[in-house]
Amino acid sequence: MSPKIAFIGAGSVRFTLDLIKDIVNQEGLSHNAIALMDVDKERLEVIYELASRLVDELGDSLSIEKTTNLKAVLRDADYVINTSLAKSEGQKDGYEQYEKMREVGKKHGYYRGIDAQNFNRVSDYFTFTNYNQLKLALDIAESVQNICPDAWLLNTSNPVFEITQLVQRETDAKIIGICHGFQGAHSLFDTLGLDS
Repeated sequence: MSPKIAFIGAGSVRFTLDLIKDIVNQEGLSHNAIALMDVDKERLEVIYELASRLVDELGDSLSIEKTTNLKAVLRDADYVINTSLAKSEGQKDGYEQYEKMREVGKKHGYYRGIDAQNFNRVSDYFTFTNYNQLKLALDIAESVQNICPDAWLLNTSNPVFEITQLVQRETDAKIIGICHGFQGAHSLFDTLGLDS
């Protein structure tokens, strides 16, 4: 049986399609089962259609399924990739809370809001307004721990460091935090004429 890779927050076009392309192009990872989950049915449908076309174009036999149910996507998962962004009750999407925070901050002289990286010297992610994101990540980790305890949870959701530390401290889920931010160092080295 092929390993099952579950995507939570699969409605992210950038992350989901890039990761599926990487899976298909990586020898030993293609021909797996991919399960896409998002609470936003419209975004999920778009990603499902685009991912199906991508797999067909690349000529892979990767099987793809979709669901809005967290428990269903985790059933029999070997790997769980969390790309989710929490949204508050009544909000259209997770970005709405950031925009509100930025509006309030800008009104008081902080261009990117009171939680901007120029205010936060520990991390470049929001500290005050991240409760929903941290709570969602912890809930997902607890579900992984209960439904597919042998699965690896690969977290790409921000704030990566804070989520990874919280999950390691509060659950027994096997988690790895994955951040692409370090890649910017390569262009900095190139600009400065240094070897990377």
